[in-house]
Amino acid sequence: MRFVKQYGVGKAVVRLRDIKDRIQAMLIGEISELILKSGAQSVPDANKLLNDLEGAMLTRVNDKFAAMGLRIKAFEANPFQAKQDVSLDELRNYVSLDVWERVQRLVIAQKAAENEGLGGSLAGAGVGLGVGQQIGAALNPDMAELQRQLMQQQLMMQQMMTNMAQQNQPQQAEGSEAATAAPKTKAEVQAMLDSLDMKLANGEISEAVYNRLVEKWQQRLSEME
Repeated sequence: MRFVKQYGVGKAVVRLRDIKDRIQAMLIGEISELILKSGAQSVPDANKLLNDLEGAMLTRVNDKFAAMGLRIKAFEANPFQAKQDVSLDELRNYVSLDVWERVQRLVIAQKAAENEGLGGSLAGAGVGLGVGQQIGAALNPDMAELQRQLMQQQLMMQQMMTNMAQQNQPQQAEGSEAATAAPKTKAEVQAMLDSLDMKLANGEISEAVYNRLVEKWQQRLSEME
């Protein structure tokens, strides 16, 4: 009788779509309110609450459905699913803030590694794989351990290739550095140190050459003070 009074009295035509829209709006509103109160910050966080969400929803909406002359016997919530192609901005909705910040740093590092030369290519390949694995692990936690192992293998291979490249390039790198006019003032020495940081980041010099040159010019800078 309540259902008839809600939807039948004073209406020439009652469509199932009208009833569906009201029920759907009611459920979405209640789910949104429960998720907001739970403090969930990402899709995985919300999925962890599904069992509690089902029981809470059944209790909360039954009172409202009773006013419509309806009663829900069971309520089942399906897990939220991430889209196949997720941009960095959209990824913030699917993972925790910590994971999102790590992925963002990896993306920035990947852009910095995009340069010509063997060092930059190797860095770009390694960081690119890291970004993919970070996103994959965030969206599919069950694969996180396998992805971690693959990442370790990739890093070992990258390090081996980098070492091989460094064995063939240190003399050339040092010769090129020696050919540069020697800095004579504190400002010039500091500029030299800054340029070494950039060359290392771009893969133009090896870490061994970088450390040796930094030690040399840091000592020179200390002597000038």
